[in-house]
Amino acid sequence: MKKLSKKILVGIMAGTFLFAGGNVYAEENNPPQPPPQVTADLNRWAKDTAEWYGVSESEIQDALKKGVPFDDIEHAAMLAKISGKSFKTVMGMKADWFDVMQKLNITPEKYESVMREMMIQSIARRSELPESTVKNLLENHYNPRDIRIAGRLAKASGKDVQSVLDMKKLNQRWMDIAQELGVDRDLVRPHGPVEEAEDEGQTEQQ
Repeated sequence: MKKLSKKILVGIMAGTFLFAGGNVYAEENNPPQPPPQVTADLNRWAKDTAEWYGVSESEIQDALKKGVPFDDIEHAAMLAKISGKSFKTVMGMKADWFDVMQKLNITPEKYESVMREMMIQSIARRSELPESTVKNLLENHYNPRDIRIAGRLAKASGKDVQSVLDMKKLNQRWMDIAQELGVDRDLVRPHGPVEEAEDEGQTEQQ
């Protein structure tokens, strides 16, 4: 296995990788967000995390009961998904997450591949577009927010997603396009905190 420097691993564990010609950040992967210290929210977070990474919910619950930090639980779940090991096995290996990645033979390429797949699946689910279409649009440098909104508007209007994206001109709002298409403008608004964060991040970049 190619030896990984800690500098490279810091970037990997931060959730950044190159895709579609630029940096795509962890926010686009939409992992479950740690909730306030309320039992119902903890249970929901455990369930969402288990589903997102494909690991055992009961093992995540056990880790929460033991007071394991959210970050450690999510790192373990992420590495379990990438390596194919169980969450419990990966948690048992923890000393330094960088060392665990090396022990699991997780290369930067393997990490990027799995995280890219998860990102595409997330955008496809929220945009109501096929994963192949999302992948092509990302490779053509469309941002996840525009793909999400255009996908929803395309489905509601019966138009092709590319034709909807082509309607978006500089300084034109998606709300105006929704009105022009004669569809519900609520389709443009973010659905939940993940999309709110995504929209805020896009606004800051503009």
